[in-house]
Amino acid sequence: MKNVLILSSSPRKGGNTDLLCDAFAKGAKEAGNKVTKIRVADKKIGYCTACYACKKTGKCVIKDDAAAIFKKMMASDVIVFGAPAYFYSCPAQLKALFDRSVVIYPNLINKQYYYLLVQADENKEMFAGTIFSRTVCAGLRVGYMVLPAPMVQQFEEKLGFYSCTVPTFMQYVLCELIENGDFEKLPLELRTTAKNRIENDTLTLQELADMEDPPISKPQISNTSVGFP
Repeated sequence: MKNVLILSSSPRKGGNTDLLCDAFAKGAKEAGNKVTKIRVADKKIGYCTACYACKKTGKCVIKDDAAAIFKKMMASDVIVFGAPAYFYSCPAQLKALFDRSVVIYPNLINKQYYYLLVQADENKEMFAGTIFSRTVCAGLRVGYMVLPAPMVQQFEEKLGFYSCTVPTFMQYVLCELIENGDFEKLPLELRTTAKNRIENDTLTLQELADMEDPPISKPQISNTSVGFP
């Protein structure tokens, strides 16, 4: 049995995101797991002020509901994030929780992470592109570089000290997508869409170029910037 924590971040109670979270919870319970669901929108979570007090004390000085959620996250074996796409990102309440979680992120490794991402558009080509926000979901605002092996060390030495604003959770989710092979299936679907449009003379060469994704090797979580090399 595993402890499963589901964080539903949509302000719309009973909406699509909530329904997906409830379905995940039902399946997890039927499989014999202990499930806790938290509606993030119902909690009081302030934004990170970059005071860096947590670096000295190991605790966040802001007194609100985030501390209780962090305890549940650290005690969980599986963490599930349910989020609709709000202006090509996740809702502000969940983003605030991501930012504040810097105080506990060393305790969040060796866990299973799942993202239930919800977005919709009548034009399927809106989701085509060469960054994760288009090939996976608009809520994953992460780009990537493909470097020759000899340049990885140079990159870390010269640019690794920069802070990365991409939440660690999103990086773990993308690592899992790449390692288990699911990410490879997405460009194939996009190419199938492109092929159909080419046959109907509705796809330009530039659009085709934008759909092509380079092969990606095993991803890494940067030790210096919690980045995505």
